[in-house]
Amino acid sequence: MCVEIDGMRYRNSGAPTAIDKHRNRAGGYAWIGLAAYIVIYDIIAGYTRLPTLSRAFHSASTRRFRGYALLAFWVYLTGHLFRWTPQKYDLFRNLDRIGTKRFN
Repeated sequence: MCVEIDGMRYRNSGAPTAIDKHRNRAGGYAWIGLAAYIVIYDIIAGYTRLPTLSRAFHSASTRRFRGYALLAFWVYLTGHLFRWTPQKYDLFRNLDRIGTKRFN
């Protein structure tokens, strides 16, 4: 028998189930993949003389409208990642709830 606490299922012994352990690792794998993509893209961009992601970010941030839009997104993303944004305003944390409501 399993008990659910804060979205995690636990066995009677108190250990998370195997499915929940895999779900917790999936986010870590995604971050590793994202970091690898950024490094590989910048290496390729350096060899082919394309703008790197850092140069593209700087270029976008120095433009008036793009700079404000980028700053707003960056602040929102930082608030989301550090959980400073209240949950009811955090769209990223509510994606699973939105999907569940849509398909049920």
